[in-house]
This record gives sequence, structure tokens and C-alpha cells, in this order.
Amino acid sequence: MLIAPATPDDLKTLIGFRDEAARWLKGRGIDQWSAPWPTQDLMEEGMLRSILAGETFIVWDDDTPAATLTVDHWANPDLWTPVEAAEPALYTHKVTVARAYAGRGLGRELLDWAGTRAANEGARWLRLDAWTTNRTLQQYYLDQGFSHVRTVVLAHNPSGALFQRPAARVPMPHLQEAPAGREHSTLNRMREGVESRPELPREGNDGSMERSMKVPIEADQARPKLISRHVA
Repeated sequence: MLIAPATPDDLKTLIGFRDEAARWLKGRGIDQWSAPWPTQDLMEEGMLRSILAGETFIVWDDDTPAATLTVDHWANPDLWTPVEAAEPALYTHKVTVARAYAGRGLGRELLDWAGTRAANEGARWLRLDAWTTNRTLQQYYLDQGFSHVRTVVLAHNPSGALFQRPAARVPMPHLQEAPAGREHSTLNRMREGVESRPELPREGNDGSMERSMKVPIEADQARPKLISRHVA
């Protein structure tokens, strides 16, 4: 599988990831992503800004989008203290695996990819904020070696459970980086064709989250004072 930066042509694909995850969560009585936040238009604008900033990535299984995540260096001051924000860290958001690829350890490997990226940048921490009421998701992150920092309950921010783990280089047997400068949007892949790559072997479920929830689905918080830059 290939992990590559998303392009503007991939916006509908990213919205599709979120919509599928929201339906699956709703079916399990979990309110995460139950509605676009703060609005559909602002959510899509935030996604597009992350794409244009080179912060959003898609995992491709040949020409099929299998998973996505966003990484950046922004410590939300509503959540992280000034001392914490001063520490070198990479923040990951919107970790989402397509239901067709659930149970293969792909979510774990995405987190390892982000942790490796953080280590390569010289960061001390890989950090994230998880949906405040999604206890199953929070347990998943604990199972992946994260520590719970604290939970910040805010009326305007539903994603306030904070986690971090040390940045570290970890082998990723199924993920390969796309060649530098090579775009892999759905449109470009249709135009150019894609060379075949080995199919990801199925793995046994590995961790309580993958047993009970199958895929990690993480929503990043709204950024009230920077709505023009990032929106969950």
C-alpha cells in the first residue's frame, strides 16, 4: 500500500471516509461525527486547507483509497498548555480506515507512520485529541502505547481527550511512501494508471479497539480562533 499526500481532487474521497465512519458509529450509539462540524461548508473548507498545506494523506491500495489521516504542528491553546505547546510535537487528526479494510492493523500502522514522521522531524511527541465521549476509541489509543494526558471538557469542542506517546521510528511492513512530488489523487490515478502492488495480507485482530471497533476513527477539534485555517 502507498501513502501519499492528498490533492484537492481527493476532497470528495475524504468526505466519503468521514460519512462512512459517521454511519458506522451511529449504528453503535456513538455520537462522534454525527453532524458536520461546525457546518458542512466550513468543514469542507478546513479539509481543503489541510490538503493544500500538505498535511492530509491517503493510503492507496492500488486505485482504492483505504485510509486517511492528517498531521500538523498546531497545538490548540484550548487543549494544550503553553509549556506543552513549546515541546516539539507532531499532532495527528482524523485517523480513519475504510470499513472494507477494518481489522487488518492498518490504523495501528498509520499511527506508527505518524510517529516515525515525528521522530524524523526531531519531535519529542506524537499527540492527538480524541472524541471526549468515545471511550472505546480512547482505550484503543491506550492499547497503541499512548498515555492519557487529561480530558478537557469544553462546550464548543467535543474532542478534548488528550493523548501522547514518544515519537519513535517503527517498521511499517505494509505502507510505502509515495515518491516525492508524485500525486496520487483519484483523478490522476485514472489518467496515468497505477502499477500493481501486493495486496495487504489480512491480519488477526490485534488490540481491544480492533476487536470491538475494528478501525480507529478520530475527529480533531474545531479551532475556534483559526476557523479560517482548520475546521474539523
